[in-house]
Amino acid sequence: FGLYRYEPWPLFGNSSNTNGRIKTTEETAIARINSESSISQTSLPNNESRRESIKRPLSWEEFDKLLHKEIKKVLGCEELMKSPRPIYTEEHWQLLRQEYEAIVWKEASTIGDVASSDNAFMVPHYVKQAGKKGRRGMFAGRDIQRGEIVYDFSRTAQFRTYSLFRKFLYTFAFNDAPPMACDLMKWKYVQRLGLEDYRIMVDLDDGCLCNSGGKEKSNIGFGFELNVTNEWVEGKNAVKISPPFLASRDIRSDEELLCHYGSFVKNGYPGWEKLGMDGPV
Repeated sequence: FGLYRYEPWPLFGNSSNTNGRIKTTEETAIARINSESSISQTSLPNNESRRESIKRPLSWEEFDKLLHKEIKKVLGCEELMKSPRPIYTEEHWQLLRQEYEAIVWKEASTIGDVASSDNAFMVPHYVKQAGKKGRRGMFAGRDIQRGEIVYDFSRTAQFRTYSLFRKFLYTFAFNDAPPMACDLMKWKYVQRLGLEDYRIMVDLDDGCLCNSGGKEKSNIGFGFELNVTNEWVEGKNAVKISPPFLASRDIRSDEELLCHYGSFVKNGYPGWEKLGMDGPV
């Protein structure tokens, strides 16, 4: 893919006192993002052969000012998405996970061990092209009973600001990687993990391929109809993660697993605006 890697920095942990006020490490990191004019050329571990010189049409400062629709236009996502997109391999997921951890640093990561090939599925599954327009989907690998945990979100990357998410996109935005950046924009969503705690989320495994069945046709969800109402649960390293997806009804083997996108943020999309994004596009 010919990518650079950013110098990592922690988003949580120690704080510093500035002008009598405690300044969190996260604030420091965001300030660094907004002022940084260059990126490190440190190679990814075990990815030396991927490296090549990158010509970036936009600097990070320019890219960080773009609206979501403008990023899609710059990268040509509309045209790219007209062709069938490939099914990602474990190599793709490893690359995404490594770059995510490089940006937010290990202590702030919400995806566990980046070197592990584990995914967040609690039942056998498989992915394939599903339907028209090159749509990809995920399917049950066996019969699943109502109420059974299907997916636990342990491989879901979280970004507390849009600038951080843009930083992740910028890693893949040019040369051979724009299709990957366009996929990330298609897969991202906003979720509330507690009162006024909105985050941009991207599942860094096959879970990102969950298509919407709406209220009527979805067969996995947060379990509202099963009286499960947690907004978040504690994951590894005591980080907040999404509560798991449960089977909302009995699901037969080889049936497509369908989500209800509207369940991630109730009452519309206030999270998009709160995170500085220009709408759920």
